[in-house]
Amino acid sequence: MLPFLASAGLLAGGLRHPWAGTAACALVWGLAWRTDRLAQRRLVAGKGAGLWASFLVWLGLSVLASDQPWKGVYPLSVWLAVSAFFFMARGLWEEPERLLWLWTLCGASLVLMAGSVLIQRVSYPWTGFMPPYYNYNAFVMVAVIGAGIGALGSGLSGRQRWGLMVVMALAVLWLLAARSRGGLFAAAAAAAIWLYRKERTRILFVGVLAAVTIAALIPQAGWERPLKLDMAYAFRRPQIWAAAVKMATEHPLLGAGLGNFEQGFVRHAFPARLATNYGFFSDRAHSEPLHLLAETGWVGLALFLAGLAVFLRGAASPAASSPRPLRDAGLGAFTAMSAHLLVDNMLHLPALALLYFSALAVASGRDALPEGDARPAAQERPSLWRPACAAGLALALTAWIPARLGEILKARTWSDPDSGRRIAAARAAVSLAPANDHLRSVLARAYMRASPPRPEAALREFKAASTLNPFNALHHAMAAEVHLRSGRPGPALAPLGEAVRLEPNFHNARLLLAEVLYRMGRTAPAREELSRLDERVESAKAFELHGGYDEIVVSLDERRRAALAEALTVRSPRGTPRR
Repeated sequence: MLPFLASAGLLAGGLRHPWAGTAACALVWGLAWRTDRLAQRRLVAGKGAGLWASFLVWLGLSVLASDQPWKGVYPLSVWLAVSAFFFMARGLWEEPERLLWLWTLCGASLVLMAGSVLIQRVSYPWTGFMPPYYNYNAFVMVAVIGAGIGALGSGLSGRQRWGLMVVMALAVLWLLAARSRGGLFAAAAAAAIWLYRKERTRILFVGVLAAVTIAALIPQAGWERPLKLDMAYAFRRPQIWAAAVKMATEHPLLGAGLGNFEQGFVRHAFPARLATNYGFFSDRAHSEPLHLLAETGWVGLALFLAGLAVFLRGAASPAASSPRPLRDAGLGAFTAMSAHLLVDNMLHLPALALLYFSALAVASGRDALPEGDARPAAQERPSLWRPACAAGLALALTAWIPARLGEILKARTWSDPDSGRRIAAARAAVSLAPANDHLRSVLARAYMRASPPRPEAALREFKAASTLNPFNALHHAMAAEVHLRSGRPGPALAPLGEAVRLEPNFHNARLLLAEVLYRMGRTAPAREELSRLDERVESAKAFELHGGYDEIVVSLDERRRAALAEALTVRSPRGTPRR
């Protein structure tokens, strides 16, 4: 069952949806419950188990200490279930299961390749069964290539050798066709590491020299497509990595908390210099080590790397239990995927996490315990295995509830006809995610839709939202709207000025600024601002919009602008543009 689970989840969307991830985690805990007492002792024996348990405890502490503990419940549940899967696979798999793992991986990769060609999505090519990003499929191809390098280099023979070579070749072609820079980097890294381990440094040196020579001879135009130079404007990884390090500097011990990267990122956003400055955001660090660093701090990252190092030490040992081709297949796959994780996030998809740790399990599988070590059951201490499985199962079955409850409450803030219930729903949503600036904004708007409106409460929430996300110009503009609706144009100047500073192409904010100046009798500055608005509207037509934030920022209330222009033309200081 376990080898199939590691690959079957890839075809179920990577278990991306909470219902699928919950089912997989529950299945893992059910299988763990069924292991007998001797197997339980075998699974948790060794130094690695204690170190990895320390890492899991640290994840739990990061969740409890975060501003939004409920955000970390589901990812913590996945980490626990994946860890249980890993220890079962590492302790129970023998040669047939390891061989089955290799070929189910190859079979799943072929299905994913076919799906990525047959299932076409606009703007999301090569995704197939695992949308929305092709990187997920690339991660599987990298695992196949790494496994092939290890198995073929260690003497896999016969039909299996030829079959694996065919799958490897198809995986390489897929990476080239999809233009997966991270995948090609990871595959090359796996090959280089394998050559180094086998002390074939001369071949490695010649290969690197040849690659550098070829790269120097190819003109720049020849690199445009494979390196995606035509999409260089969208490459933001270095800035995201820098933001992740800043998050760790802000919370060095426990990090921002598991599942809280997005809320930490918005405090360290960077200008994208496109249609908008701060329309770009990321809920992932696009580097697994840096993501763990940002969410769990330096200690969390150190425990994670130390745990992997302990298991890898056994995998690299010549005395490892599994036959050399299979052991090296697992080690090669794990090495290739680890290289890919340096430049992208994958482990948040349960199926990809299962694949990653299944490769490590194949590489570091344990020997059977000696016969004399199997003490009679009566002499054993009471086992905590099944209580732990029951707790893990309970967490897996309930971890999805906070996120779903938040969605329901947010929907009620708009759908409920009663203003009091709308406000209550928004408050409850904020209590689940108090560091979410968007929910603070939703609560502020609920206050303004109340009968009568509550502008002071709305301004308080918009201020909180701006503190949580200092680069979102919408919060400042909406706060200015509250002042205007309350008949106080003067206090609206400061938030509008901040909104325009953050987003020079914020058309409606510029329009509001011109309107406020006009209401205050400053017609000349109002005309200048309206002229700047017209210039910005014209220049913004050249930009491509990405997402709702961009669309809101560059949109313009044409009727309101026309009314203001007419009022300025007739120079009517008392006339107020109709809204």
